[in-house]
Amino acid sequence: MGRLDDYLQRIHRLEQLTTKATASDIAGDSTAAGAGAEPGDSFPEQLAALIGNDFAINNMGIGGQKSGQVAMRIGAKAIYLTVSGDAIPANGNAVTITHINGDSATAAPSVPSADVRFLTTASNSSTYTLDGWIAGIKCRVTRTVNNGIENYTLTALEGTGFRCLPGSLFVPDYALQNHSDRELWDSSRH
Repeated sequence: MGRLDDYLQRIHRLEQLTTKATASDIAGDSTAAGAGAEPGDSFPEQLAALIGNDFAINNMGIGGQKSGQVAMRIGAKAIYLTVSGDAIPANGNAVTITHINGDSATAAPSVPSADVRFLTTASNSSTYTLDGWIAGIKCRVTRTVNNGIENYTLTALEGTGFRCLPGSLFVPDYALQNHSDRELWDSSRH
């Protein structure tokens, strides 16, 4: 009974907590993004309506993504970037990302489930961004599509430029924030 008692005690302590989540971050694929849903009928909007009490939703869904890509965007799976020239230019200037986790940042992998391009989706050619930190500098990764070719760039949001070794760790802002007032939902089917 030792394990059962431990679980029951943990559940009891959770039930005694007085703080309640007031918001939810929803990461995922097209289900989270609300693809095909009428306004007000998407999964995130229905969740907020069911919970009520002005429950807020932060929708981070990108249609067509695999679970590994979603995990990378929220910081649950590491992102290692290599940029052209191994240097980040001064604040506001972009540099091309050539590799993500050792794989090409522009070419689709031979096995789609192994795609590490964390802002990639085949469902559209929208521009997506993700803010985070690399080598202690605040940066933004931007994904654009031109003539069917995806491009990833990294822009320093502060600083005077710096050397960026191949395979440098990029940590999304989301992974560094306090989320004690919210829930995280991942509504992926992939």
